Amino acid sequence: MMKREDLFDVIGTAADTELLERSEQFEKSRNRGVIWLKWSALAACLCFLLLVGSSLPWESLVPGTAGTPSTSGPGGVSSQEVGEPSSSGLESSIPEAAQPPESAPEPPAIPTPPPADGTEGLPMLEGRYGRMGGMGYDAVMCYDVSENMGSNPWTEDAELETLPVYRNLAYSSSGYRVYLSEEQLLSLAEWSAYCLGTRVESTEFERIRKENLWPEEDRLTGGEAEGIFARTEAGDEIRAFGNGGQSIIFAQPKPLPDDYSFTLADTTSEQAEAAVKYLLREHASLLEQLSGMENVEDFAVNTWCDYSFSGEMFRNYSAYNDNGTLEERILNYNFHRITLHPGMEESAWEGIGLWSVLPSAQKLGDYPLISPETARALLLQGDYIASVPKDYIRDGTIYDEDIAGVTLVYRTEPKNQYYQPYYLFYVELPEELDVEGLKSFGRFYVPAVSGEYLSDFPSWNGSYK
Repeated sequence: MMKREDLFDVIGTAADTELLERSEQFEKSRNRGVIWLKWSALAACLCFLLLVGSSLPWESLVPGTAGTPSTSGPGGVSSQEVGEPSSSGLESSIPEAAQPPESAPEPPAIPTPPPADGTEGLPMLEGRYGRMGGMGYDAVMCYDVSENMGSNPWTEDAELETLPVYRNLAYSSSGYRVYLSEEQLLSLAEWSAYCLGTRVESTEFERIRKENLWPEEDRLTGGEAEGIFARTEAGDEIRAFGNGGQSIIFAQPKPLPDDYSFTLADTTSEQAEAAVKYLLREHASLLEQLSGMENVEDFAVNTWCDYSFSGEMFRNYSAYNDNGTLEERILNYNFHRITLHPGMEESAWEGIGLWSVLPSAQKLGDYPLISPETARALLLQGDYIASVPKDYIRDGTIYDEDIAGVTLVYRTEPKNQYYQPYYLFYVELPEELDVEGLKSFGRFYVPAVSGEYLSDFPSWNGSYK
């Protein structure tokens, strides 16, 4: 059997560099150790932030929950002066040399897409997620599967009959993000710079390469801006994407007090929760200005990790609003997370991920769900979606005893035409690893939407074989 290291080498040489730089399969990258250093390092990784997010500063599709626009001051800016030092005594989040504009720029005026009219019932869906979302070998390594599952509010005993499905309005045949206009992208970058207490100094639009578009006729209209890279006068780096996502790297990492651990590789889950709570509390004003969310200091912490072949930990940090109904909490967890980027070795806050795809999506309706038990039966009979080669599964078949855990997620990569829920199963693989106690878990997806609404995925036939 080919070793997994060899498989990664093959994928790395065969995959198109342009696609790799744009893939949002953050957790599948084995090079996460360099992700938040500088943008030059970012481009070498599989990319930014899968299944992470928060809301745009101006909209949300979950009224009254995480995306509710802040009303703490004009234009969503807190009544606390931008750049006012925090009570911790540490340096301000805003570089002292930077001077904010005299007045706040206007956030992009982008209305929430109206829901589908529903007159013809719920549209049929494709059960399979976009190919870019499945590129690579979707497996994680950890000592216990719970280390990788985070604080998802969904549990196996959840009593949910339906969940919403959305059409990705940023979807194109090439999989690139083309929803926001150039003016809106620039406005978004300027707004973020204002929240940081500085101004945009330079910008560069990142355009779709026409040769990457298909079918061929799409190349006639190619060249749209899929994102913008902006540098502020203070040296911060802001990257905004055409589906509304942002990632911000501070000019200077912001250290935490000595009694907190906030690193990529050497922080326990307990230390991670304490550090995120500290950052949410001490920098609530800045985070609320950037995201448009309220009461971020009360958000639930979501932290998870996996490991490299040598046993080195890669920890991820985010937070989301865990209040409201179970459906609202699930949507917040999947679509409205604030991601906090840690330092490589020292306890320092290096940047923020602000991602939401719902403002560039249209709700199709609430679709009936199959149960976790039915999804498990489909998995065992071989009806699943995965990029794990069959050679890596014991006897090429998934056995019930190999299923280590299950959760429910939405897939939000740009290559997906629909944002719909999937049951995600972790299956232990018979892979021999060099580090004692370290295990490999493949990730297998079964659509949670009832099979009668899927055009290309089977329904459970009653068999457990």
